[in-house]
Amino acid sequence: MSAAETLSESEGRLVFRRQFTQSPDLVWPYLVEDQFRKTWLCGGEVEPKPGGRIEFKFDPEEFGDPRPEGVSDTAYTAEFSGTVIAYDPPRCLSFTWPSGEGFADTLITFDLVEHEGGTAMTLTHERIGRRSYFVGSAAGWHAHLDLLECRLKNTQTVNFFNRHRELEDVYEAQLDGKASTAD
Repeated sequence: MSAAETLSESEGRLVFRRQFTQSPDLVWPYLVEDQFRKTWLCGGEVEPKPGGRIEFKFDPEEFGDPRPEGVSDTAYTAEFSGTVIAYDPPRCLSFTWPSGEGFADTLITFDLVEHEGGTAMTLTHERIGRRSYFVGSAAGWHAHLDLLECRLKNTQTVNFFNRHRELEDVYEAQLDGKASTAD
């Protein structure tokens, strides 16, 4: 794990920072346009305004990765929606993310800032209410951001399923206070 990731289980917050060589104008479509977003995170429409609807249609096989043996056909697949909180192209996208029964929605914010001819991205995931969701979210965002970086660079990706599983172990160990890295 790089120093750019911050986990605060007690505050229910994850923060990831990434640098991309592409401008915010080129990164933004990967956050809001179905044809780009489904290549690294999930498909679904985004209503471009605060209060709008954002759809999440997860199917990691869209990334081109075969499911490893022993991973069910429904693992990592889901469909749900949230509400757009902020929509300020190409600087900020914020939306709610359902947490499941008995838990308040979490909040996801992508901030994009032009930096040295590219983009400095900060992803903040807040209001995470349970440890299992915290670990899975940390591993998921890390693996998805790795995919985004590959898509933006047009380079070969690692298998999402394997990377996610590896990162779950890393983040679980980190939260248990054990030294570990996931570069």
